[in-house]
Amino acid sequence: MKRPFHARAGRHRVIALSMVCTVAGSALASTPTAQIRLIPVVTHPGGPYDTGGYYTSSNISGRRLTVGRGGGRTYWNVQIIGWGPKNALQSWVGTIDQSTLLGITADCGGGPGSCPEVGDLLLSAQPCSNNTACVNAFGEAGAVCAGSTCDAGFVNKNRGDWTHALISNGQGGFDEDVDGPYFWANSPTGELVLDWGFNRYGGTLVIDVPPNARGLYTIRWAPDTYFVDGATYSFAATLPGELEIVCLCDPDANNDGSVNSLDENAVVDCIRGDCSGCAATDCDADCDGDVDFVDLGVTRCEILGGSDCCNAPMGACVGWYWAPGYEACVETYQPTCDQGGGVYQGDDTACKDVACLCNGDVDDSGAVDTTDLNRVRSCAQYSVCTSCTNGCDVNCDGFVDYEDLAAAYCELQARSDCCNEPVGACTIPTGGWPECIETSQAVCQFYGGTYGGDDSPCDCVATRLFADANYCPGLAKLVRVVLDSFTAGTTVAIADTIPPGWTVAAISNGGSYDAVNHKVKWGPYFSSYPAEVTYEVTPDASTSPGCFSGTLSLDGVNNKVCTDECLSYQCCPFAAAETPGTVCGSCSVGSCAFCSSGSCQDGSVSLCEVISYGCAWVRGCNDDINGVTRAGFIWRNGECYCMDEAAQNFFPAACGAGHTCCIGSAAGMEVQTAAGSESALLHVTRPDLRGKTRQWELSVDLAPPAGTAAYAAEVNLPAGWTVTAVGEDGGYDEQHRKIKWGRISETRRRR
Repeated sequence: MKRPFHARAGRHRVIALSMVCTVAGSALASTPTAQIRLIPVVTHPGGPYDTGGYYTSSNISGRRLTVGRGGGRTYWNVQIIGWGPKNALQSWVGTIDQSTLLGITADCGGGPGSCPEVGDLLLSAQPCSNNTACVNAFGEAGAVCAGSTCDAGFVNKNRGDWTHALISNGQGGFDEDVDGPYFWANSPTGELVLDWGFNRYGGTLVIDVPPNARGLYTIRWAPDTYFVDGATYSFAATLPGELEIVCLCDPDANNDGSVNSLDENAVVDCIRGDCSGCAATDCDADCDGDVDFVDLGVTRCEILGGSDCCNAPMGACVGWYWAPGYEACVETYQPTCDQGGGVYQGDDTACKDVACLCNGDVDDSGAVDTTDLNRVRSCAQYSVCTSCTNGCDVNCDGFVDYEDLAAAYCELQARSDCCNEPVGACTIPTGGWPECIETSQAVCQFYGGTYGGDDSPCDCVATRLFADANYCPGLAKLVRVVLDSFTAGTTVAIADTIPPGWTVAAISNGGSYDAVNHKVKWGPYFSSYPAEVTYEVTPDASTSPGCFSGTLSLDGVNNKVCTDECLSYQCCPFAAAETPGTVCGSCSVGSCAFCSSGSCQDGSVSLCEVISYGCAWVRGCNDDINGVTRAGFIWRNGECYCMDEAAQNFFPAACGAGHTCCIGSAAGMEVQTAAGSESALLHVTRPDLRGKTRQWELSVDLAPPAGTAAYAAEVNLPAGWTVTAVGEDGGYDEQHRKIKWGRISETRRRR
C-alpha cells in the first residue's frame, strides 16, 4: 500500500510502520462523508502591512484569501471535516497538486490561464539555522529546519485539534516526493480513533506570493489523497484553497494617507534602485511586479485627479530630463512626460518602436571626444550620470552599459552604424573595472583588455542558437536554448517569446506554448533540468526582422536568454529537384508524400527527390540537365544547400530545420557541375532515299574528371529519326527528342 503504510526515510527521521489485522466491524461503517480542505489562516507573525500578516483590506472568506497585491507570505491549514458517525480514522494522506501553484493556472476572469504573464506561487524557502528560527518565522510550533531552509509545511502535534492528538503514539508530518508535497498522519500500532464529531487540524502549508502574481489561484489536492479505516478510502470531497490577488492601484507610495509629490519622488528613487522611501511593493502602484515609469505615471494621474489610473493610457516619452543618464526613452503618462520636458509619442506607443538618435555626444559639446567616453564610462561603472546632458544611453536600449561606451568610441573613430557595433566579453585587468564587461573589440583593446569575440557573453545561464541568421516565411526554423551547468539552484523554468504571428511546433522536454503571451515554456524543473530545450517556429508572411526574447528563472531570479535574438528575412530559390512538378508515369515528382525522408521545398535534397526528378528528366517531364546533376551533387555532399548569389548556383551546406541561405560566395567550395563518364549503345533507324529502313548503331563515350559526384548526358535526335532501344540505363525523352543518361552514385568510366 502507498504511504503511509511502509517504512519511509524522511529528512532526519525514519518511521517504521506495520499493518495489523482489524476486528469485525472496524472497517468503515457507512459511506464516507469525510472531507479534506485547505483553508487560509492568520495564525502567524505580523506581515509587512498589518498585524494580521496580510496586506491592508485583505480578507478571508471560507476557503478564499483575497489580498490587495502580490508579494508576501500566506498560511493555510489542512482540515479534515464532516466525519461520519461511528467511523474511525487510522491514517490519512493529503497531497498538494503542485501544478496548481503555477501562474498559468491563474484566472483573471476568463478561466484558468486567462491572466497575462504572472508569477508562480512558491513553497516557502524561509532561511534557517535551527527549528527555533522556523518556529519564530512561522509563528507556530512544529516547524522544521531542513538543512538551510524551513520545510514549507509542518504539523503542530501539540494542538488539541490535531487529527491524532488523542493517540499516545500518533505520528504525522510533512514531506515531499515525486508526487509533490504532502501531509500525513497515522497510528502505527493500529489504534483506531472513534468519531470526534468536529473539524480536525492536519497541518500548515506556507506559500510565498511573488510580486507579479495576479488573479485567482485554486490550490487543489492531488489524486493521491486518501484515508484509512481498516481499508483505504477516498475522501467524499477534496476542497481546494483559493488565493485571489487583486490590484489596489494604490499610488500612496509612502503610506502617509495622501498622494503628492513626495510619492513621485519616492517612486523615481525606487526606479533608480533606492527604495528606502517606499517598499518596492508600495512603489509598484499598478501591481505588475516592477517599479517603473508607468508607476510614476499612475502616481501623476492620481495627483491630477484622474480616475482608473492603473488603466490610464501610457506611451513612449523621449528626452525626459527626470531620467538623465538612465533612459533616452521611458513609457509613462502624458502629463508626466510633459512635466519632465519630454516629447510624448502617443498613447500605446512603446520605446522599442521609437527611432534611436544614436548620439555619442553625451555632453552636448558639438563633437564626440574622450570626454564623452569618460562620462559614459562613469555612468556605466559608477552610476555617475548627471554629466550626460543628452543621456548616456547612446544606443537607446533602455540601459547605460558598456555597449554605449562601444557606440561612443565607434563615433569617435568616425565609423558608421555605431549603435549596431558588435560586442562581446572583455576582461580588463586594471582600473577598477568589473571582472568582465560586454563591449566592442576596439574599446577592449583601447583599455588594454582581452576580447573574447563577437557575441561572447560575460555570464550567461542560457543561450539561444539558430542554424543561421535568416528566415523564410512558411519554412520551419529550429530554435535551441542551451542551458548552463548551474552550480546552485533547485528550481528552473524557461520562457522564450516568439515574434508575433509566427507559429510553434515540436516543443521538446514536455514544454508547451502559451498562445496568449506568445511564449514557449518549460518547467518548472525541481530536481533536474535538461541540458537543452528546442522547438520549431514557422514565420508568417511578414518580411520584418523576427526577434526573440527569453528568460530563464533560477530559484525565482530571472536571467536573460543570451545571444541570437533576431532573424532577417531572406528567401532563396529552391533547387529544381525540390520544386513540385507534373507526376510522370511511375515517377513521383510533385508528390511530397512519396518522399518519406522529407518534404518538398525544405532546403534539402533527399535521395527520393533526386531519383524522382531524375526519372522525370529521363522521361521528359522536365528537360533540366543541370538541375539533375546539381541535385545529385547536393545529395552526395550533405543533402542541405545554400545559394551562391554570385555564381547563381547551389552548393551543399550543413543541415538545420528550415535551412536555406543566400551568400555572396560559396567560400571556395567547388560549385561547378563536372562532366561525367558513361558509355551507351544506341540503335536508331531512319528511312533512306529508296524508301527502305536502315538501322544505325551509335556509341557515345563521356570522360569526367576524377572525384565527380554526379553527371548526366543527353543527345539530341535529328528530325525524322526514331529510337528502338537505349542501353546503359538510359532513356528516350520523346517530347524533347533527346536520349538521356544520368549517374549520381558512381564515376567509373563505361563503354
